[in-house]
Amino acid sequence: MALTMRAALMGTLELTGRSALRRRLKAIMVALLMAPALLFAPPGAQADGRIGFRVGEVDGTPVARVDVLLKTKTYPGMLRCLDQSVALYIIDRDGAIPSPLRSLKDRPAELQDTKQRTLKASATYVPGKTEKDGVMLFKVEDLKASSFAGTGLMLWDLAPPDSADLNATADKIIWADTVTAFTFVIRADNGEQVLPAVLKSCGVS
Repeated sequence: MALTMRAALMGTLELTGRSALRRRLKAIMVALLMAPALLFAPPGAQADGRIGFRVGEVDGTPVARVDVLLKTKTYPGMLRCLDQSVALYIIDRDGAIPSPLRSLKDRPAELQDTKQRTLKASATYVPGKTEKDGVMLFKVEDLKASSFAGTGLMLWDLAPPDSADLNATADKIIWADTVTAFTFVIRADNGEQVLPAVLKSCGVS
């Protein structure tokens, strides 16, 4: 398993475009799904590594809290309505989100759900009061309550900051490594029971 995981995480060295990055992220997703689930599951998770959404409320609006799986780490996550858009919050616990991602602001991103639908999104890093409490924020289009069942929702593509110059192959490799380090999967089977209230608050049926 260690060799399989390492090969998946290394991906292809032929990183000459965004499609190569997508192939690498897909390889990581496969490795995550094949690996023993408890390696990636926080305490209290089910035996298959799934974590259900937990209902909550922030400023009078419904939210759904969930743990986000990133290789051997978990990040606190939350879904709520923000500016009439469904927003996925990933808390930068312990300042672990790679530094290059912290300069993202309204950058194009893509997520892929359990039905292999590609969901358009925008990614922004919102700094906190310290380096250990920032938030990676994804505003996601066309998110469904069923998007987290089965293989779950995963990061599929992420554009670099406006200021980044990725003309050189080496720069593309570095950016791919950065996104690879942040690849996440969210798997939960109770989305269809919990998420309609959150989606409704954004005017999504």
